[in-house]
Amino acid sequence: MLGFEPRIRDFFTVISFLVKKGKGMEALRLLKQMKMYRVKPDIMCYNLVLEALIQEKDFSNADNLFDELLVLGLVPDIHTYNVYINGLCMQDKVEGGIELMGSMKELGCLPDSNTFNTILRSLCEAGKLDRIIEVIDEMTRKCIQISPRTCEILIDSFVSNGNVDAACILFKCWIKNRFHSRRLWIK
Repeated sequence: MLGFEPRIRDFFTVISFLVKKGKGMEALRLLKQMKMYRVKPDIMCYNLVLEALIQEKDFSNADNLFDELLVLGLVPDIHTYNVYINGLCMQDKVEGGIELMGSMKELGCLPDSNTFNTILRSLCEAGKLDRIIEVIDEMTRKCIQISPRTCEILIDSFVSNGNVDAACILFKCWIKNRFHSRRLWIK
């Protein structure tokens, strides 16, 4: 024994390494072991492991980990929410993602353009154009700027669903940077 206890920074470094090597379960075990050393994992440690589990499609452990961090009183940040919502969408649980996005403010965090883009991409893949309009309305109400990435997601969706006219109108608006009139391109 070296005569000193590992610190959170040491654990974070090793967890980061395990995650980069695609060893999410080992990272999860190490996260659990931190308690043995009386080191309380912070939200950054949880984010790393959560993202690894979702990338590995270990949704059961990801769900449990998300619940655990809430029970422990950790406050999820925007990265936590974006990663977890992406995981829900990967499981075709976009409505769960939308519900969680709606409750973020109560939990002290506001959705950003990445949050909305994740939801929009999932809705596009499911071909739920009516729901896309609702989400864009919410973006507008929350003053979230429609980014070029958002436009790309929407154009791809419209084209994939055979609504080429809407895609062309959106593209023209994008070029002119005129997003203030949503009704102009969604009909």
